[in-house]
Amino acid sequence: MDKQFLGKIEEMFPLPDKSGKRENVGEQGQNDLKAVTLSIMDSIPHAVFGLKDRRIIFANHAVESVFGWKTEELIGKSIRVLYRSDEEYEEIAGYAHQALEKQRTYIREFHYRHKDGRDIVCLVSSSRVGKILKDGMIVVTYSDITEQKRAEESLRLVDVYNRTLLETCLDPLVVIDTAGKISDVNAATEKVTGYLREELIGTYFSNYFTDPESARAGYWKVFKERTIYNYPLEIRHRDGRVTPVLYNASVYRDECDNVVSIFAVARDITERKHMMEPTYDNGDEIISTAGLTRKITTCEWAEEELKKREREMEAKSRDLEEANIALKVFLRQREEDKSDLEEKVLSNVKELIEPHVEKLKKTRLTVEQIACVSSIETHLKDIIAPFLRNLTSKYLCLTPREIQIANLIKEGKTSKEIAQLLHLSQGAIDFHRNNVRNKLGLKKKKTNLRSYLLSLS
Repeated sequence: MDKQFLGKIEEMFPLPDKSGKRENVGEQGQNDLKAVTLSIMDSIPHAVFGLKDRRIIFANHAVESVFGWKTEELIGKSIRVLYRSDEEYEEIAGYAHQALEKQRTYIREFHYRHKDGRDIVCLVSSSRVGKILKDGMIVVTYSDITEQKRAEESLRLVDVYNRTLLETCLDPLVVIDTAGKISDVNAATEKVTGYLREELIGTYFSNYFTDPESARAGYWKVFKERTIYNYPLEIRHRDGRVTPVLYNASVYRDECDNVVSIFAVARDITERKHMMEPTYDNGDEIISTAGLTRKITTCEWAEEELKKREREMEAKSRDLEEANIALKVFLRQREEDKSDLEEKVLSNVKELIEPHVEKLKKTRLTVEQIACVSSIETHLKDIIAPFLRNLTSKYLCLTPREIQIANLIKEGKTSKEIAQLLHLSQGAIDFHRNNVRNKLGLKKKKTNLRSYLLSLS
């Protein structure tokens, strides 16, 4: 990749040679420009391609981690090799060129084919070279978001599972948050209360019982003891009717074992309560009993089925809880990996690229080369802009010169050697060295600066 990419740089930025001799300052600037360009390419963790007439003219090493292809396998080939079919190739490539003719950049998600045959999803950022789409020259960056999309799909399936669980439960089922408010209900709850789901969500669970205090006490018992709890209550219907129920409530925990909600299922016990009433006289003496005689085989079967359904629901709830914990752990790890990667990219840009850009700007360049350096600075800011909101790298407090000196110190160079390399006095190097120690919080500490810098790598 390096030789081919350098060749493209030579074509785009020829050295000035009016007298037949190369100008030393211009040649040094040209070399610095090449170094900056290669540093930018190597610091980007995503696959980057340069395309002309839909053919790959250069690529960075990250293409192998994203697509499985080595750089030398792709140079000169049609970009079609990355697509799943001719139809998708024509559709996406055609859309990209149309978009880039109207605007400098565009970003979209597309499906691609890895070298091993599997499908991957990439976030694609394309940018045309120059003010117009001249000769089909564009630069494209591919970020592999396959795992992110899978995680999002898994979370969507968990939501679908939750909704299915709610709707398939024949008894009234209510999900209550840690404040005692209703966060979701099923259709059976709407029927027994007379209120719509939209009216119930966000209201206090205890509002719909004849004895709100008992409802709150039962809720807090479940919340504090984190256990399954059965307690009888009476639901007050919107029209004033009362339905006696037996509530079965259990907690739902997150991956840190914190209670995040309570699932409460109500079983209508109206018939059972009527069967248990005897009749009393004025002196509270039983004078008669009323009963209902019927074949109980079906009732026993229904009771067993209900218990079986409750056990299944509890098992599904536990499975759902474990799945949620696994997904949250996975997503948290992905965020940590993303943060580490972003910090590395930002540190590399600050440490390895910006000093060269500053040095390059001080050399004698042609008008075309000055425009190129300006374009590099603009694109460099575009690359690191999303990271600056979230990262607090210790390198960000250093100036480009201090970063350059810190890097040489990390490589084992002495102040005298650094002074010779940078054409500065040893006193100036010691001054910058002290600034680096102060900014990294090493002032008045015996910590070795080189050892500390190596520990940050």
